[in-house]
Amino acid sequence: MSMPLGPSSLMAKGGVSLLAKGGASLLAKGGVSLLAKGGADPSLGLTWRFLASCSLVQGGFLLCSSTPAPAVAQTSFSSPSHLHSPALSFSQQTSPFQWQQTAHYSACSSSRSSGSLPSCSSSPVHVQKAYAHQASCWISSPGSNRGQKVMRRVFPLPPAIQSVLDAKLQQTHSQQGQEMPHIPDPTPQPLTQSSRRVGCIAYKAGMTHEWDEHGVRVPLTVLWVDNCQVIGLKWEEKHGYNALVLGAGHSKQKSLHPGVAGYYIKHELPFKRQVAEFPVSLDARLPLGFEVTSAHYIPGQTVDVVGWTKWKGFQGVMKRWNFKGMPATHGNSLSHRHGGAIGGRTDPGKVWKGKKMPGNMGDERRTVHDCLVYKVDTDRNLIYIRGQVPGPAGRMVLLRDAFNVQHEVRSSWGLPFPTALLPAHADSEQQVSRGVKVYQRADAPDPYRAYSDDSDYFGVKWTKG
Repeated sequence: MSMPLGPSSLMAKGGVSLLAKGGASLLAKGGVSLLAKGGADPSLGLTWRFLASCSLVQGGFLLCSSTPAPAVAQTSFSSPSHLHSPALSFSQQTSPFQWQQTAHYSACSSSRSSGSLPSCSSSPVHVQKAYAHQASCWISSPGSNRGQKVMRRVFPLPPAIQSVLDAKLQQTHSQQGQEMPHIPDPTPQPLTQSSRRVGCIAYKAGMTHEWDEHGVRVPLTVLWVDNCQVIGLKWEEKHGYNALVLGAGHSKQKSLHPGVAGYYIKHELPFKRQVAEFPVSLDARLPLGFEVTSAHYIPGQTVDVVGWTKWKGFQGVMKRWNFKGMPATHGNSLSHRHGGAIGGRTDPGKVWKGKKMPGNMGDERRTVHDCLVYKVDTDRNLIYIRGQVPGPAGRMVLLRDAFNVQHEVRSSWGLPFPTALLPAHADSEQQVSRGVKVYQRADAPDPYRAYSDDSDYFGVKWTKG
């Protein structure tokens, strides 16, 4: 029996595939797939020269792996029933094979209709010398079609596009090899106009109130800074900007992603519950593990507080958008709190995007600008902000220096730059800020002085009777 030279395919029981140049395919019992360069009669035991060879994969078949390095193999069959029990032997000697003008590209795919038996075809494809083409396909198991993968022919890109792609890949690989720069321990520095300090992660503990030196009641929001540390660094050469990644709170390793937990273990950092990024200037960077405390802020300065509003759930239009609602009488039935019409019929024939309708209310990021820092308790890591901040008690908030402040005003506050030093990093006790500091308006007049005097501001003297 001779192998046909036409584009035909013979499948037998098993997993041996022989692909000739003429396009014939043989599947016999076993686990070896062979791609032959020339056709011959396999029953005569001739020597075949192969463009590529594939070996059996554990639990499945590996078929039609086309590579530039061919193999020399000899096939010998002991009986005419070679379709069921072939005896194959391969030589270990291989020699490089240069593709010139044409090459045989083998596209293999698994036939879903025939179960796990694959079907292979060979066709000549014109390729250039400067590009190598590979194609392979396999199935995960003999009895399943899952795990199929076909690597198809990739056409070369134009030189202009290929050069841009190579430059981008080279830049990416060079950036991956860059190590994190070493940041020394911070030292007190003057605050310049271009300086930008790092922010802080805090938790909203609740609200309280106090009376100032003039007897005025001041509502306060208490923010707790819970072990806020620097856990990451982004620099200009790799990321395109300078920033510090802060982490606050405490978490368990099982609650984190394995990759995130491995990052903490690699840099010997405690597991954090909340993570946030703050852009900083080059002179305000801090080393990994450095703790940012409540002493980073001083009473009298203004900050921007970023929080997330309270979640209200699914609400109607009257509560969510402050709609008036429908009339309570005059024939209105079961439509008192409805939103009314939401659009026309034919024109426009749709509901416009952004239409105020019922839906989820709350849990939105909001920023309150120019909040006054009224009091700072460094012993308990508490920051007292005058007024309210968005979010429920126990929710994370972000603090940063106010943007809407001129440099002259910011310099008059006496902010510690780059941050307040801890006892382990300070040279003397004078550089460590401790205790409770309260904002006092020494130059401001008493707002209740007029009411405390025994003078009549109405110009009328009241008499009894």
